[in-house]
Amino acid sequence: MTFTGELFPFQVEAKDMMVGRKALLLAHGLGMGKTVTSIAACEELIDSGEAQSVLVVCPASVKWQWKHQIDKFTDGALVKIIEGDKGQRRVQHHAVKRGTTEYVIMNYEQVVADWDIIRYLPFDIVVCDEVVAIKNPGTKRSRHIKRLQTGYRFGLSGQPIENRPEELFSIMQWIDPDVLGSVQKFDRAFIVRNAWGSPQHYMNLPLLRETMQTAMHRRTRNDVRDQMPAVVQQSHYIDFDKKGADVYRRIVNELIDVIRAAPKYGSFNVMNHYGGAGDDGGPMGEIMPRLMALRMLCDHPALLSYSADKFDDPDAVAGSQYISDARLSGVLDGLDKSPKLTYTLEVIAEILEADPRNKVVLFSFFKPMLAIIGEHLSSRFALFTGDQTPRERDAAVTEFTTNPECRVLLSSDAGGIGVDIPVANYLISYDLPWSAGKFEQRNGRIIRISSKWPEVTLISMLMRNSMEERMLQMLEEKVAIGAAWLDNEGLDESGSYSLTLGSLVDFLDSKI
Repeated sequence: MTFTGELFPFQVEAKDMMVGRKALLLAHGLGMGKTVTSIAACEELIDSGEAQSVLVVCPASVKWQWKHQIDKFTDGALVKIIEGDKGQRRVQHHAVKRGTTEYVIMNYEQVVADWDIIRYLPFDIVVCDEVVAIKNPGTKRSRHIKRLQTGYRFGLSGQPIENRPEELFSIMQWIDPDVLGSVQKFDRAFIVRNAWGSPQHYMNLPLLRETMQTAMHRRTRNDVRDQMPAVVQQSHYIDFDKKGADVYRRIVNELIDVIRAAPKYGSFNVMNHYGGAGDDGGPMGEIMPRLMALRMLCDHPALLSYSADKFDDPDAVAGSQYISDARLSGVLDGLDKSPKLTYTLEVIAEILEADPRNKVVLFSFFKPMLAIIGEHLSSRFALFTGDQTPRERDAAVTEFTTNPECRVLLSSDAGGIGVDIPVANYLISYDLPWSAGKFEQRNGRIIRISSKWPEVTLISMLMRNSMEERMLQMLEEKVAIGAAWLDNEGLDESGSYSLTLGSLVDFLDSKI
């Protein structure tokens, strides 16, 4: 086996650091070839006799993409994707144990489910793709991954800080726990908290960057902008129809009352819940359904009916009681228009008509929304969701990539992780994810060093005077936090970064 590809100079530098240091966070920006760089490092270690077997742990959505890349950039490496039920996986694991495979590819959930076997398999290298999967130290997958203490440990992420800087600490606990020390030392050195224990601002960030340089190879898209497509970012604002605006204001008024009535009003951040910092008890049980109803209303009223139907179905364990009660009371009567859908379909039609080569990737947080959009598209499209098997998702990407007649890919956020789509030059976020990392992941699908286009366009569809405007502000601040911690961007003279985003209640109040 030998690496058969050609690396850019910054990738060669990263590969050499991986081989020499043995434990490294490869934090290249999205679309900058972390997979191929890692394969090159593994091949060098295998060719030199330093390693024989590699375990690749990645999201289920990119298992087949990893195999395709290994097949493409090695001279006949033996690859095994672990899949199937528990019994089938057990047989595959035993075959691996007999030493018939160089690369084994699993998803994070399988590591947990098959730990009774995994713990005894003789891997020399573990590569954790999208290592933010272990950003929360209390999860089962974090605890299991951190027990994989092989000789070589490589974590890959273009956005190792998705929501909170503490996520970086959790990741480094696996890669090299000596770099950042204890959690108490880390917190005292870099985080200033308010009276309620929430971060108020971050300090000593140049020191953190200096410390991380010993265990991280970091390059951003800005560092290699001459090798990446130019990026055009657009936010399109759409007005509600009268009925939609009336229902939106009604739900917002209820939400403000619920938040203000919460025992800890002023001490908790609603948005933290969606970054994994909150809990599901107390006021969140009243807040979450209303937030979700607002999001659905922004996308399409049919999503509200879908949620109510699910709740009313005695055989289903899903849906929202809040939305079901709202429908029963008549609040949703006459609510049947989706200005966002109408506008988005017009934008897609204009893009496809402008150039027969143009291709569009569209993301939505709600999978039923993808089905609604598909019903209204006049062009051929492919569908990519987490409900599909890895083979089905791989087939969808292949169809979109290779078939000139298939010009639209409709994707849930399952397609926002690690999937390489260099043939597309337009990406539409029909709605926004809660996580800045997921938002960056979405955009990174077409902003790639392998892109076929000199310029790509990112479009966010936002309902005017809605919480979607607030979500975009939140995402922009979280991206800025990551840039401050990893790249020292936006710091004041003392090397600190202060949070500026106001409260959700103030924002909602200003938009009524």
